[in-house]
Amino acid sequence: MGNSVNKTVSTGGGSAGAIKSECEELKDDVEKADEQVQNDIREGSATPGSAKRKLSAHKASTVSSSKATCGGKTTRKPAYSSLKRLPTSARKKYAQGTAGGASNMCKKPNGRKFKHTPSNGRSSCNHTEGRFIEDLFKDNGKEGRVTSCSLTMKIKWKQRKLVKDAKGKVLRVLGKPPLDKPCPRCEKTICHAMSCGMKIFLCKTENGQEKKREPDFCKKS
Repeated sequence: MGNSVNKTVSTGGGSAGAIKSECEELKDDVEKADEQVQNDIREGSATPGSAKRKLSAHKASTVSSSKATCGGKTTRKPAYSSLKRLPTSARKKYAQGTAGGASNMCKKPNGRKFKHTPSNGRSSCNHTEGRFIEDLFKDNGKEGRVTSCSLTMKIKWKQRKLVKDAKGKVLRVLGKPPLDKPCPRCEKTICHAMSCGMKIFLCKTENGQEKKREPDFCKKS
């Protein structure tokens, strides 16, 4: 499914005034969203110690940006995988998703409702990809407009390494390069959304350039 949608506009070597591609813009958006999340954590923490702990945990969270077009209306929105880490007043800036594994998406071919897969006590509906998708189905599914929806995402799935002593106590947390791909549970969410008629694209960094790709992990019917 992959290479027919390489809608990447050359930046002309980074010259001033160069037109950015959709994915280059979303890369800028995700970096701004990451900074915003960290600011929200600092401003919403009761003590410096609380902020430090939350910012450390943030090193293993996901921040994503999106551009969605449904029925001719285009919106851009960030998402954060750990909204509860933020003050209530700040959460509305980000995609919301659903709770408890529930879904707004269409039913499976067997007639059963789609449910987000839980892992480690958390559901994939809390992941950024699920938040984007569920919000779009909530706003457009009942009107039958979801087949007109196109969603492009830039994922920043943060990785971390725990440095421990001989007894297993965590001494410090080191950030590792983030991944720009969904986790296996989110792959299932994306594939089901596409089976419902939504068009979905992912922004991938390849050889230093941002490329717009169709997911290559969904089974073709």
